[in-house]
Amino acid sequence: MTMVDKKIKITIDGKEYFVGSDQTILEICIERGIDLPHICYNPILGKRNTGNCRMCLVEIGEGDSRIVKEACQTVVRAKMVIHTTSRRIYDLRRTVLQLTMSQHEQACRDCPTSGNCPYVPLCQDLDISSTVVCAMCPLQGESCNLYRGNICLGPLTYSGCNAYCTRNGSTCIGCRGVIFHEDLIRLAVIDYNKKGINLDHVIDVIKLFSFSEEGKRVVDEIERIRGGLE
Repeated sequence: MTMVDKKIKITIDGKEYFVGSDQTILEICIERGIDLPHICYNPILGKRNTGNCRMCLVEIGEGDSRIVKEACQTVVRAKMVIHTTSRRIYDLRRTVLQLTMSQHEQACRDCPTSGNCPYVPLCQDLDISSTVVCAMCPLQGESCNLYRGNICLGPLTYSGCNAYCTRNGSTCIGCRGVIFHEDLIRLAVIDYNKKGINLDHVIDVIKLFSFSEEGKRVVDEIERIRGGLE
């Protein structure tokens, strides 16, 4: 039996597994259907994956001696005890994702992954209001509501409910809440103007669905940007 063929016993979230001694934790989780978030991992790269996204963080060990490692970078050892979920891991992943989204260009309407954005489920699972509705909307190109001249708050509001509006039975237009991000708002205003959407109507819809101070800030920012474009 070669070293590659050798099987070792490890524990993941309380369950024992016999796995290859040359495998990483993430490879095993993917192979066994264990839910472990990851973004930058590419199976083609194998051991050359860099672990830059830090979303696949896990805890290794027991008690107070647990250490945090990237699952895509960590090759298993015999009797290794691995935890894919804990309060500590949740908080670390949430912080990492918040930092990532703060630098992420929200050009979702022109993104080829719209309707299948990997950030949407992560933001929902980690309770982060950073991904606009456009990122989860499958309507692209000529099917986009804005392209058809319909008011949609997708470019300004965060995704989450994926449901029908309880007020009028139509597709949700973003009552989950608006996102205050100057670049995002500017892109939205430019796109609304380009598509011939009346900004006064957009503001009316924001006021209808968003009662927070952030909603008022978004309206003020739209007015400021509109004034600069006129």
